[in-house]
Amino acid sequence: MEVDISTRRVLFVLLTITGILLALHSVGQISRLAFGHANLKGLVPLFCVEDEFNVPSFWSAILWLMSGAVSGFITLCERRAATKHVVYWAGICILCSYFALDETVQIHERLGTVMVSLVAARGGKVNALLYYLWVVPGGLFALAVFVLYSRFLLALPRRVAVLFVVSGVLFLSGALCMELYEGTLDAAGKYMGPLYTVCVTIEEGLEMVGVSVFVYTLLEYVATAHGQIELKVSE
Repeated sequence: MEVDISTRRVLFVLLTITGILLALHSVGQISRLAFGHANLKGLVPLFCVEDEFNVPSFWSAILWLMSGAVSGFITLCERRAATKHVVYWAGICILCSYFALDETVQIHERLGTVMVSLVAARGGKVNALLYYLWVVPGGLFALAVFVLYSRFLLALPRRVAVLFVVSGVLFLSGALCMELYEGTLDAAGKYMGPLYTVCVTIEEGLEMVGVSVFVYTLLEYVATAHGQIELKVSE
C-alpha cells in the first residue's frame, strides 16, 4: 500500500480548520459583546481562543504535536543518514513538544503572573507595555534560538529556509508583538473588551497560521531532502 501525502493539501486542511475555529470564535464574541450572550450553553467559551482547555487550545496543541512528530521523524532520518544537523532537528522536536504542552496549560501566562507578583512584592510597578511580563524572557529566548539556528538555516535548501523564517515571523507577530499591545489594553482595564477581543483574535490567528506553515515547511523538507520514504513494520 502506498500513501501519498501532498504538502499543499495538508496546508490547505490545516488552514481551513484554523479558519473555521476563528470564525466560530468570532461569532461567539459578537454574541457576547453585541447581544450579551456570553455562554450560549457553553458554546462561546468552548470556541474562545483566549480560554484554556477548549477546542482552539487543543487545536493549537495538535499543530505543535504535528510539528514535533514530523521534526522527530526528520531527526531519525538525519541520524540514519549521519548528517551534522541531527542535534538541530532534535532541538526543534523538543521545542515543539514543549509548545504543545504550553498551549494546553498556558505555562507562559502563569510564569508572567508569577513575575508580576514578584515585582509587586518588591514595591515595583510593571510598565503597561510590559504588563504581560513573560514577553521579556520569551523575546530573549526567541532571539537566542534564532542566533543558535542561524547557521542551520543557511545550510537548508533556500525555499525551506525562507518558509522557516516566514512561519517564525507569523508566529512571533502574534505571540510577542500582538501580546505586547494586549498587555497595554489589559493594564487599562479593557481586558476582553471589543478592541482586546479583536487583537486576541488576530494574535491567535497569526500563531495558528504560523504553526500550520511550519508543519508544511517540515513536510516540504522531507520531500526535498529525503524524497520517497519506505515504511516497514516488523515483529
